[in-house]
Amino acid sequence: MKQTLCSGRRIMVLDCTLRDGGFVNEWKFGHECIINIAGRLDRANMDIIEVGYLRNTAIYNEDSTEFPDTLSINKSIGGHHYNAMIVAIMDYGKCDIERVAPKESSIVDGIRITFRKNEINEALELAVKIKGLGYKVFLQPVAITDYSASDVVAFVEKANSVQPFAVCMVDTYGFMSKRDLIRYFYLFDASLDDGICLGYHSHNNFQLSYSNSIELIEQISNRELIIDSTVFGMGKGAGNLNTEMITSYINNNIVEKYDVGQVLEIISLYIDEQKKLHSWGYDLRYFLSASTDTHHQYANYLIEKKTLSIDSITTILKRIKDDKRTRYDEEYIESLYAEYQNVEINDTEAMDGIREFIGNRKILLLAPGSSIRNERERIKRYMERENPVVIGINNLFRDFKPDILFISNALRYGQIEDEISQYNMQDIKVIATSNISVVSLIPEWCVNYKNLLVTDELEISDNSALMFLNLLVRLGVGCVSLAGLDGYGSNSNYYKQGIALREDLSKKTDIIKRALHSIKNKIDLQFITKSMYEEGTT
Repeated sequence: MKQTLCSGRRIMVLDCTLRDGGFVNEWKFGHECIINIAGRLDRANMDIIEVGYLRNTAIYNEDSTEFPDTLSINKSIGGHHYNAMIVAIMDYGKCDIERVAPKESSIVDGIRITFRKNEINEALELAVKIKGLGYKVFLQPVAITDYSASDVVAFVEKANSVQPFAVCMVDTYGFMSKRDLIRYFYLFDASLDDGICLGYHSHNNFQLSYSNSIELIEQISNRELIIDSTVFGMGKGAGNLNTEMITSYINNNIVEKYDVGQVLEIISLYIDEQKKLHSWGYDLRYFLSASTDTHHQYANYLIEKKTLSIDSITTILKRIKDDKRTRYDEEYIESLYAEYQNVEINDTEAMDGIREFIGNRKILLLAPGSSIRNERERIKRYMERENPVVIGINNLFRDFKPDILFISNALRYGQIEDEISQYNMQDIKVIATSNISVVSLIPEWCVNYKNLLVTDELEISDNSALMFLNLLVRLGVGCVSLAGLDGYGSNSNYYKQGIALREDLSKKTDIIKRALHSIKNKIDLQFITKSMYEEGTT
């Protein structure tokens, strides 16, 4: 045995690949895969193997690790004798006690119960019933970072009355720093009755799962520890602590007890294929959520808008109220987004400046459709013949130098400066909407964002081309020529593949047609390149 601070103290690894990893593939591992993962984890000398979820809504499927009851787990993996402790997990309120058979008829040794802060009393009542059926009980309070010191002490006092096998510090949102971890560890260690194990379940938003786990292991204490991990870090979003890494660390620094080769075989034979099909691991969304102590769906919502810079997204996330941070509320984040975007300014002088610059010349709007490339000769002939004021919409084009660049998208605004230098277009005048925070590219004119929105079509309200057309309406312009406004047919419909959208947005074509038809009543629209919208404006 290696001599460390934790010598003489039992450190257990709980592998939860078949449960927490299931968020990646909807728990559809496949029957042979389930049996073989569980078997190899056992041969690796894993201390505890979590084999899946218990849920009322589940229907027994040999290919899935979502189970309707404990007897279904017998059917799934019961053909093997396990040296490891076998556990399953249930979310409080999502699995009835009647679905948990007495221990003597079940291969399952322990049940982990997850619950929210407002469900503690009810969860503990459930724990008593499950313990009465002969199982080891694990208490898993969700989002332990929501608990103050006094909350922890009050919870532990109640937990002690139940005498669970273990209580786990669950870092649901991956917020925990080293300082937070040590603080919570000593709170639990000082308050828990002797003989109750302390667990740690981490998520890897900050890439700290491994270092935090080592830090916890090295603390001076006699309390037995349970460290949760998954093979290859398999888990939702940022993923989890890697089983192969923490077992290697324990082997090399504490005691040689795990056959890491078996874990690596699981990666090679089963998990590597899952990685090719599904994505997990370090991710911008999860970093942003952890750095602002907010639910990851808030960051995801704002990123998917594709209109905000990262600085803007961070600003909005920091504005989320404390009572909303860890409970996702889509209506609430929508309201914050709208509030952030709708910055009011007095743009009278800017409007006069734009009007004077345009004068009586014709106007050519260049949108980012692929027709800008495919029909460049037609566009060039038009420009030579008409000498219009050329307006680029959120984009620059190698073949055409605009007189004005209109930017309403903060994400594009952060990219555009490099393009101006690359294309040698430093003398272009810029119109920016008021939702954009100016960094270094100073606009010639700034106009009100809110006044340009398509208010009656929420799904495309901030479409940049439509917003600019609304600006022309405000300016009293009577006619505009359009190029590159092709329509959302597919990702091949873009001049630059780098701005192609992930999803097929063809359904938006009809909505934009309606918006263009409405604008047509105020300004004459003339398409000079092929467009899916042209029919809708005639």
